[in-house]
Amino acid sequence: MINSILFGAQGSYKIGNITINYDPVDNGEINILGNNLFSKLGKALLTNKVMAIVSLGYLHITIHELGHAIAEQMLAKRTISSTITVFTKTCTGNCSVGSSNERWKEIAILIAGPLADVLFSIMQCMLGFMCISAGFFGSTCLGSILIASGVSWIAGELFYATRPYGDVGKIVHLVCG
Repeated sequence: MINSILFGAQGSYKIGNITINYDPVDNGEINILGNNLFSKLGKALLTNKVMAIVSLGYLHITIHELGHAIAEQMLAKRTISSTITVFTKTCTGNCSVGSSNERWKEIAILIAGPLADVLFSIMQCMLGFMCISAGFFGSTCLGSILIASGVSWIAGELFYATRPYGDVGKIVHLVCG
């Protein structure tokens, strides 16, 4: 499982009622438009294997999708199964979330993914600052990479999630119609 989470190796794993699949198929869902710095960085993080590994991209995608799946599990009135697919060629993911008749539950499930990843990114940045303050050989480099990666994924969540096809964009559509 660690090989899949860190390096995008193909595999399938089950954690409770959640199945996580790492699939090398290109799902063609990179919708980052524009030619600005954030768009270029986002495309590099999602399409370049080295960037995805260095930025812990597969781990971030897994945590984001786990946020959706765990929220759905917690809000369901019955035992349900969730399936997460991490597309390793494009470093994107998908969680099979059932639709709810209650709008507030759908909103909670949608916001859980970005929230989980932003919280993880903050912890990653804190670990990076701890590495830098340790001051031993290589810790400054590792800390800098952790901080840069954490900040990049926070920016990605905020930039992507607010688009009409992102999680926050979907919430706006649910609320405003």
